[in-house]
Amino acid sequence: MKPLFRELVRAGLLGQSPPLRPILDRVGLPVPSLGGSGIDWVEPDPDGRRYRPAAEGGRVAAIFRVDHEDALVDLCAVSLETRAIRVRHGLCDLLGSERLEIADRFGWPVTVFADPIEWLLAGKRGVVVLDWRHGLCDLLDVPALACADEALAAKLHRALACDGFETPPPIFVRSTLQQETIDVRPIHPAAARLRAIRRDERRLAGDRADAA
Repeated sequence: MKPLFRELVRAGLLGQSPPLRPILDRVGLPVPSLGGSGIDWVEPDPDGRRYRPAAEGGRVAAIFRVDHEDALVDLCAVSLETRAIRVRHGLCDLLGSERLEIADRFGWPVTVFADPIEWLLAGKRGVVVLDWRHGLCDLLDVPALACADEALAAKLHRALACDGFETPPPIFVRSTLQQETIDVRPIHPAAARLRAIRRDERRLAGDRADAA
């Protein structure tokens, strides 16, 4: 058994143990499935972004598998106290990246969740940014981005603006229906307007070049 999968199975077994049931109930998590998610004691690495398993007495965290092309490539841990997210190895920038292909195929907005716990409770119908330094690049080509609340939408808007992306997708706050459709209301229409203005500027510049 590979070490990463061994850690995931251990977390699943711990999550199914009766003494830890009250912890799961407190955050609304269902009983973990073996090989899918779990609970473990963890401690942060010195870099602050990664974690490692710790002896009992460390910080209790929910553990989630991170897949790429249907294969387990990493794990992420979510603190049950602070909801801080840390990764085991840092090999993936997004959790749920397979949703990007679905969004592109049907023209749907991609829902961005604040953490993997919210993502799991919403049926994994979206993504979680695991690395805010690099993961945003994967979101640039989707039709639109939808967030569960205004605070996350504002954080995403600031991150895209700070990174200087020329044409970031418009950002919305999802409707209370929680359905993966385009039934969303805008929170940052300026992002959509800027996208349209720059698209028109490029088209105008192209027309001028052809005329010359």
